[in-house]
Amino acid sequence: MKTSRWAVVAVAMVLLSGQLATASQGRRRSAGIGDGKVEIEGVIKTPGTTSLVITTSHKDDVTVMLTDTTVIRHGDTTIAAADLKAGQRVHAKATAANGTLTATQIEVQDENEKEGEASAKGVVKSVGTDSLVVTTASGDVTVNVDGHTIIRSGAKALTLADIKAGDLVEAEGTKIDDHTLLAKLVQVENENENEHEAAISGVVKSAGTSSLVVTTSKGDVTVNVDGATKITKQGKAITLADVAVGDHVEAEGTLADPQTLNATKIQDETANENENEAEIEGTVKSVGASSLVVTTSKGDVTVNVDSHTEIRRDGAHLALSDIKAGNRVEAEGTMTGATTMNAKKISVKGAGK
Repeated sequence: MKTSRWAVVAVAMVLLSGQLATASQGRRRSAGIGDGKVEIEGVIKTPGTTSLVITTSHKDDVTVMLTDTTVIRHGDTTIAAADLKAGQRVHAKATAANGTLTATQIEVQDENEKEGEASAKGVVKSVGTDSLVVTTASGDVTVNVDGHTIIRSGAKALTLADIKAGDLVEAEGTKIDDHTLLAKLVQVENENENEHEAAISGVVKSAGTSSLVVTTSKGDVTVNVDGATKITKQGKAITLADVAVGDHVEAEGTLADPQTLNATKIQDETANENENEAEIEGTVKSVGASSLVVTTSKGDVTVNVDSHTEIRRDGAHLALSDIKAGNRVEAEGTMTGATTMNAKKISVKGAGK
């Protein structure tokens, strides 16, 4: 009987010892700095000025109340509850009473934490006012955007409103849950944009207030122009209004379709004018109201005359009407075609017949 009683006592001691150990471990897990006090570490799921919802590494959502005495720090800087953002990693110290956790101190840790970082690459499914949904290889991800998020296409800064459904994007930021991240950077990659980059060259067929129609070797192309389009001529900046029908231009940009180019740059290559300057000499075949036809050794050339054209004979000024068929003339000006010249100067060499 004695042996039996001692066996019962021994078993009771073992059970009591296990219960005490289990209770001690439970207190260590739930009370990090003493009775009635706990510590929580995780990612902010729902920020607020009076409470936070923190998602722990065990995927538990813990609500922590905030008061006027709660100290919130980001490094050495004291910040307000309103500065806390979804996705930030925090370490909270709180007191537990009647099932409610009230924070005494919160430390923001997200800047140097790698554990909560995430990325999502895919096609934009939809765009909201402060987020976008990206369809990735593993499913849809909601990408939240705030005032600190950098959005770019290449080196060009964008806003969320510039992103469209169908765009290819890559987002980097802080993981909130398996299907949500708070983005630090969103890079718009638009289906390898250089596949749509193009350059065209041709003659301006028509010019409008925001576009040109350029006749190229493959047909007409509409060239759209906006405030970001750089237009130059002989190295100098000009406006779209300075580009004239007949000018030879080269445009670079992105093809919206095979016949439409959204231009980033337009170079008006018309004259380096001295390349088209010429002199002709011959006999006047006929005289009109604003031109004359001169027969040269290479054929007839129509010589256009305007108010800037200087006409002289032996130093004396003449009018176009003073020139007669049969006069020998020498004309200087700009060739606008193989058989057409805009004259700057006409010298009459002989009398009419």
